[in-house]
Amino acid sequence: MKIKLDNGAWLPTKDLVEVVRCKDCVRWEARSSNPFVGRCENPLNGLFSEYTDDEDFCSYGVRKEKAQ
Repeated sequence: MKIKLDNGAWLPTKDLVEVVRCKDCVRWEARSSNPFVGRCENPLNGLFSEYTDDEDFCSYGVRKEKAQ
């Protein structure tokens, strides 16, 4: 399977890896003082209990809607 890019080129999907943005992860909790910064509680990403931005991402995240 391939994905067609805006410039007309084709990209093979076998090289793509799904990532989850922090704001969409079940292990991320936004800070009350700034909703765009939160704490990651995922021990697999090497950032256990670290603050991340909402648009950061990793390949260890679990998407909120898939977790339910």
